[in-house]
Amino acid sequence: MKYFKLDKYRVTTKPIGKGCHGTVYRGYDTVKKKTVAIKVTSRLNSAYREVKVMKKYGQSKYLPVLYDFYIKNNKAYIVMEYIRGKKLGGHFNGHGKIYEDKDSIEILIQILKGLHQLHKSEYYHWDTKPENIMMINNKKIRIKIIDFNMAGTIKDKESIQKDIWHAAMMYIYLMHGTVPEEIEKVKFKDPKLKSVILKTFNKNNEDRFHSAKEFIDALAPFV
Repeated sequence: MKYFKLDKYRVTTKPIGKGCHGTVYRGYDTVKKKTVAIKVTSRLNSAYREVKVMKKYGQSKYLPVLYDFYIKNNKAYIVMEYIRGKKLGGHFNGHGKIYEDKDSIEILIQILKGLHQLHKSEYYHWDTKPENIMMINNKKIRIKIIDFNMAGTIKDKESIQKDIWHAAMMYIYLMHGTVPEEIEKVKFKDPKLKSVILKTFNKNNEDRFHSAKEFIDALAPFV
């Protein structure tokens, strides 16, 4: 297998992921003897912002951990935790896997826990969608939120509510494999759960959840 060197890292030349903001490669830390993921991008401002966010939230169960950061030949190299798993899906209007009720709730709660940690670091995500949620290869359900290109500093409660809104969209996607245009017409087996989920889409901001933690607490009866 072909590879190139980046300081103490041996990096494969075959990408394991690619998007409009960069390309991700599998790497190997020759000192700590562990596999890492390395995102390479020429969008330096975006890379600096992403690294700033990751440094701020630090260690996390639901967000990838940052290891190193390099700038070489006008390209940024973000070295981070390697996540063994697969993305939950593509776009909200696509056709993804349909999950059981209890699994969908568990995934939603983990997404909200990740967002809550991010919000405590004073940043929002704003891009929580199926392709930015990694399902870790494990017997138990465990996810990680990835990609902080849209992340920014929280300035008001609407910044947080937009993340919560995206999380609720994720739940609908998990339950139905897609998100219909008319959210209020989505079918729920439990009317009480429907009330909790649809609260995030209330036209009046004051009637929505004001934090990810508040949403998590409201979901407790359905776990």
